[in-house]
Amino acid sequence: MRQLIALGRGLAHRAGSAVMIFIVAAVAAAAAAAGPVYYQASQASILRDVVASAPLIGRGYEATLTGSVSGTLATLRSTLAQELDRDLGAGAVSRVFNPPVAAIEGQGSDVAISQTFPLVWRSGFCAHLVIRGSCPTAAEHVIISTSTARITGWHIGSQVRDSGWPTLTVTGIYKPPGPNSDYWVLHAPDYFPFELPASSTAGGLDALFTPQATMTDAPLAQQGTTTIDDTLALGRVRVGDVVPLTADLTTFVNSVFLSGQNVIVASTAPSTLASVQASWRTVAVPVALTTTTVLLLSWLLLFLIVTDAVDARGPEVALAKLRGHGKGGILVFGLSEPAALLLVALPVGALAGWAGAAWLAGRVLFPGTPVGLPWLAW
Repeated sequence: MRQLIALGRGLAHRAGSAVMIFIVAAVAAAAAAAGPVYYQASQASILRDVVASAPLIGRGYEATLTGSVSGTLATLRSTLAQELDRDLGAGAVSRVFNPPVAAIEGQGSDVAISQTFPLVWRSGFCAHLVIRGSCPTAAEHVIISTSTARITGWHIGSQVRDSGWPTLTVTGIYKPPGPNSDYWVLHAPDYFPFELPASSTAGGLDALFTPQATMTDAPLAQQGTTTIDDTLALGRVRVGDVVPLTADLTTFVNSVFLSGQNVIVASTAPSTLASVQASWRTVAVPVALTTTTVLLLSWLLLFLIVTDAVDARGPEVALAKLRGHGKGGILVFGLSEPAALLLVALPVGALAGWAGAAWLAGRVLFPGTPVGLPWLAW
């Protein structure tokens, strides 16, 4: 207790130099902490920004399997699950990916006007369409687009015969959606060719949407295409996931097992994640240089100030020698005041650096980017 009182008196007596040591030490600590804090936040910001701005195929994948419309979905799901679990691990798959969207696409025709149309089941399609009438819930029930109704004369209650499928009953009419949402973007040219003539690859009428039961009840000879689309869950992909995820997705996209099962996977997600890492390296250089420069200048100034402060205590140190204190005691006595100031200034400076980096991150980084206090900052 007496030592603490003496320490306090000494700091009060040399208040000017004590304040200077504290300020310079806090600035040095803030500079050292701010760099790692801001860099970690910028990594998260770059990850979100690059992935969010990538096309859907650049932040996810599409897997396709052609065959019987009644049986390929179960086969495709099982095959993909095996490969994804093998490459990424079951826990990682459920965390880094959104729930997948599956679709089964067949082909029908309107003999009267010699036009073909896609007959499609797509998981959750009614929630993504504005429908007049009702969403189809039973096998062989369908909804048609406004343009298809106008061209064919079909209406709610119409029965579509001789299409290559059992008689289809129209339960509703939908307005074709905007083609750029994630849910539709990969398939809009095929589903809505009448709405997008410039980019149409299929031609013919817009898609007729139907429940999954229509597909599962179809004869085995009825052929079509099954697809599963999935995207990375942006809010759950962490900075530490990027490097292993890049390698794992590369393995997944180039899987020999999937190729052997006739599953075609389209994805440029590994390239997107590689560009994230390249951007990280670009940001790391100026952050490291700025932090190091400020830190070295602060350290130099701190060294000079502490040296002067210790020299100023020369008479007191000499007195301690005369009183018979050993070398260790004299060392502790001589450095006690600057050491106490440093012990207080370092955590204060680290927290100040974190606060400053958080303020800057909130103004220049991706909105909502978390700003933590990594161990390197301490």
